[in-house]
Amino acid sequence: MDTPRTLYKIDANSPGTEAAAEAAAALSAASIVFKKKDTEYSSKLLRHSKSVSNSSTIYSLLIDQLVKQIFNSNNICFVVV
Repeated sequence: MDTPRTLYKIDANSPGTEAAAEAAAALSAASIVFKKKDTEYSSKLLRHSKSVSNSSTIYSLLIDQLVKQIFNSNNICFVVV
């Protein structure tokens, strides 16, 4: 493979909410796949999925609040659909 595979760190400074949500969905799906074959592994996948999902939700809410503060401070009215 000639294409470089760049890695990115997801944390409070670089929340990567979309990537985290996709990872949570993949972990949840894998949990379903392994549920009957390896219940311990399935539970572990689901636990990590919930953890990643909670983190992405928190960061998403913080970003949403920040955007609202910016728009409100400029007296701009906007509607989120």
